[in-house]
Amino acid sequence: SIFLKNKIHYSNKNVDYILKFNRIFNGGFESGGRYYESSGLIQNLSSIERGKITINGNNVIEADFKHIHMSFLYDYLDVKMPQDFDPYLIEPEKLGLEYTPEIAMQLRKLCKSSMCTLICSKNYAQCYGSIKYEFIENKKSGMYSLLSDELNVHSFIKIIKEHNFEIGKYFHSGIGLELQRKDSDIAELGINHFTKKDVVVIPIHDSFIVEKQYEQELKNIMIKSHKDIMGSNGNCRVEVK
Repeated sequence: SIFLKNKIHYSNKNVDYILKFNRIFNGGFESGGRYYESSGLIQNLSSIERGKITINGNNVIEADFKHIHMSFLYDYLDVKMPQDFDPYLIEPEKLGLEYTPEIAMQLRKLCKSSMCTLICSKNYAQCYGSIKYEFIENKKSGMYSLLSDELNVHSFIKIIKEHNFEIGKYFHSGIGLELQRKDSDIAELGINHFTKKDVVVIPIHDSFIVEKQYEQELKNIMIKSHKDIMGSNGNCRVEVK
């Protein structure tokens, strides 16, 4: 295994990781297919902590497809997403919340997970229940500590839909698992490219970690893989964290 031949070190715990990935499909080979690291050693770290990993003693970078599933939906519609548009960024004031960068960040995080629920769910009731449960449970852990306990989930869903009206036909469509298959097929192409060269690449769903010397190569292969799977790069955006 490539992970046995290369040293992956996490300095915060002063440990070397031997990683093993499995590709998990959800209900058939047309659904899901994402790569999961069996012990969650790296995928469960924050992006800041992942940046502290070294591979063969070298610093790493992580490159990410920016809001990839939303870009897929715009691709399906053959619509260009505005360059400065963030599908997950809604104004706290619309929910009666004060604007601070910290509140906006927590609301964006909730919006991002809720958008996933919106496109994975098959009906409104399922969507509402999942979002409300996710909010309550993660608020207990402190993730949404700055958001009101009385957050109106109905209003929240309505605002998300208004903000993303262009892709409204996909809400409650259950298309989410199909999109996961797309992003995992893109990931597979990138992984195969590097493993054939005996270069470590660590997938974090729709982002990838490599040694810094491979930064430009990684960005190039991500863009190429996206086009190979989607047939277009109209809404493909790659950024380095």
